Amino acid sequence: MTLSELTTPYEAHKVFTFSSDGKRAVQHNVDLRQIHGSLYMTQPRSDTTGSYDYAFYICFPEHLTGMVFQPFYHDPSKVDVDVLTSEIAKLGLDTAEHFIQELDRRVTEGLFISVVQISMASQIRPDKSSVYVKARDDFYARREQEDAERARIEQEEEQRRKAEEAARYQAEADAARSELMGWGDTMPPMQLFRIQKTMNKQYRYDGVIKTRRQFVIDSINDGYKPEMRENVTSFYGSKWDVKESKPRTEYRLADAEGGSYLITKTEYDFALYLYNKKNAS
Repeated sequence: MTLSELTTPYEAHKVFTFSSDGKRAVQHNVDLRQIHGSLYMTQPRSDTTGSYDYAFYICFPEHLTGMVFQPFYHDPSKVDVDVLTSEIAKLGLDTAEHFIQELDRRVTEGLFISVVQISMASQIRPDKSSVYVKARDDFYARREQEDAERARIEQEEEQRRKAEEAARYQAEADAARSELMGWGDTMPPMQLFRIQKTMNKQYRYDGVIKTRRQFVIDSINDGYKPEMRENVTSFYGSKWDVKESKPRTEYRLADAEGGSYLITKTEYDFALYLYNKKNAS
């Protein structure tokens, strides 16, 4: 039999449900249909998409007030009553005695007990109500401690990660400064890394592949001198329509015989630093 095949009538029952904030149990009158034994249900509602919305309740006939169990959203025509009642029995919700036994087990194992379960139990075993309240309070206290410990661990992990990141960043900055042989010692890290990237680009110089950095170092060691030439122009176009470019500044590494290499402003600044340092020593 499925839920849609039930013919038992809907009748008003007093039940414990959760308050809007979930912190208290409140009583309501709800129209319920008995499924089997202690298991009841509200009337299913469906929308245009074919989705269903209803809830299960637990009511023990020897006690006045039942309790909400859980919402349900499956098609009633596809929900087997025997399967449901078997699950209810496994959860200790088939009888009031089993319900109390289940709560006692949850107390022993430190599991969660809701305010609705406590209210339900208080009419079955009033003497145990305080035990369940304490178990609930202890559960929240443990969870708060666990959350605090988890937050502490996460904070320590974040601090460790930031420290490692800072150390890695510092090591990379130190390596970059070392590559630039003191030229970048006063540069902020972002500028330093940008220049390092530029100077580590590789090109072919006279048939030999080198980085810009190594090329500048080798050129200064070989006696080249950095030069800045202003207002340099060039000619372009056809021989019938020759045009002159706008003046610009060129940067070069020149040797004593008049030969030179065209370089970038960054290479020029690095070369000038090395040249001055070499001559000063």
